[in-house]
Amino acid sequence: MGFPIAIALLALGSWGVFATFRRLRRTQAGKAWWLAFAVLVIVGLAAGCWSAFSFEYQVSPRMCFASFPMPLAFFHLEDGEWIDFVTPPSGDGIHRSR
Repeated sequence: MGFPIAIALLALGSWGVFATFRRLRRTQAGKAWWLAFAVLVIVGLAAGCWSAFSFEYQVSPRMCFASFPMPLAFFHLEDGEWIDFVTPPSGDGIHRSR
């Protein structure tokens, strides 16, 4: 379920950047607007990459998540050490027998 949400968010963000670019071009915006737009796009990309690949947050005293907004790895505290378990690459990770 997380992959379609990520694709939808990526599409929505890309549409926002493209629509802003078209509007700035159509209105013949000045250099200050183009500079502000470029800086905001670069800062947004950097923040997105950092939160997706480097951000970790503790959701409880014994549980920590890696990556945001969709956690890719989970850490739980066992005997004073953080033990990680990574999400399965596809599906829900539950194998059911018939």
